[in-house]
Amino acid sequence: MKTLTLVAVSLLAFSVTEAQPALAPSVSSVLLGVPMPSGTTLNRSRLYRFVARTSLQLEAKKRNLSLGEPLEVFKVPMDAPWQADVVAVLQGAGWSVQPDAADPQLVVSEKAGAAFLLEFVASPRDRYLYINAVMPRGSAPVGGALIAGATPPVAVQPAPADFPTQPTMPTQPTPAELPTQPTMPTLPMPAPAGNAVAPAEHPSGSGGFEFTTTNFTDGWVTTDEADYVKSVKGPITAYLFRRVLMTAQMRDPVINTEDYFWQRDVVPRYEVPSIDRSRVGDWSWRVTYLEGDATERATGRHVYVGMYVDLASGGALNILVVAPSKAEYLEAYPTPKSQESALGVNRFAVGTSDVVGAWSASGATGVDMFYTATGGYAGSNSTSSSDSFTLNADGTYTSKHAGVSERVNGAMRVFQSGYSGRWSMNGPWELTLTNRYQGASDTFAVHFESVQGGRVLHLQNVQASGIQYHLGKVR
Repeated sequence: MKTLTLVAVSLLAFSVTEAQPALAPSVSSVLLGVPMPSGTTLNRSRLYRFVARTSLQLEAKKRNLSLGEPLEVFKVPMDAPWQADVVAVLQGAGWSVQPDAADPQLVVSEKAGAAFLLEFVASPRDRYLYINAVMPRGSAPVGGALIAGATPPVAVQPAPADFPTQPTMPTQPTPAELPTQPTMPTLPMPAPAGNAVAPAEHPSGSGGFEFTTTNFTDGWVTTDEADYVKSVKGPITAYLFRRVLMTAQMRDPVINTEDYFWQRDVVPRYEVPSIDRSRVGDWSWRVTYLEGDATERATGRHVYVGMYVDLASGGALNILVVAPSKAEYLEAYPTPKSQESALGVNRFAVGTSDVVGAWSASGATGVDMFYTATGGYAGSNSTSSSDSFTLNADGTYTSKHAGVSERVNGAMRVFQSGYSGRWSMNGPWELTLTNRYQGASDTFAVHFESVQGGRVLHLQNVQASGIQYHLGKVR
């Protein structure tokens, strides 16, 4: 929308003949010395160059960058490889690439003392790449977003400190699949067959919970880190970044979803000269997946990376798997969607003090009905419910459960119930509540799932597995 507005304003300053872009075929960038995607054209129009320079200057000013005169404007076909592939070509040619943490459409590329600001611009009809030289500045690099000009002009920021350097592993492992579990929190997940250990110090992302590491019986060891959950078995490491709400800036036509997360999570940490998209074509439905040979920026170690974005309920969770070689990676994850199995390792034991407090959850479901003969709308069935638990430090608890269901014929059913009694932990994976339905006690398999900003508490009734609660902490 920003670019379209600039175009509209710029039309006032140029004659009508300038409104038609003067396109000259081009297959490479003279400034960067790299080929552009097939079908790309160099736009020499004064109008479009004015728009590009104005847009870049606005972004540069926000980041304390000073731009020079050299400028290129490319129009990229809608069906051509886009941002992640262009970045891969740059890295293969020896350019370092630093994406902007605040705006995935912007990157700074630097090599041999030369630096350029790149902006990837997309609308429903067009894709453009703006390239402008960055002038040397005397100020020191500024971390976080784009670098605020330095001498040399731009210095590439090293891999973030919160992404730990992986130790050198044996080269001939026998990797196994991550334990296959349903995706949480939308589906139930039983407690893992493993034991929990509590390190002496909790990472900054743990929120002070008692257990921050889980040892699974099949050899996977999972830890709760500040920005992701990390699971290691032999030479294979899986990173589960926090699930985020999908926005327009994370999907077409602005950017492919996989390219957005590749720019966010992979490019700052790995140099990937060539992105492999070929295995995505093996599936009849679209999968958000990329892979390729890579070099770890922090250590210079050669690895193979595969990235799969799990999309569910309007959110996205990026899974990044790192292996010493492609052969070892494919042995562990033979298909793109097999990487979904990594979701099952996000499970942590529950300490007694962790559950003290108020927990609640609410949700709704609906099903639209249609006549088979005419296709006409026939109404809907919907259900909504809420559950709350208060577990007190003295061992007592109260819970309230309410809901309403409405049928296609307009009939409505309302239910409400409440319980009070005592609660106790039977080890770190099991919770018992007394005085439930008809005075009986209920035992629940219990575990935490690490999410952005805290943890979700999952309860599943041992005697009746269909009774489940997925709770967030209220206080």
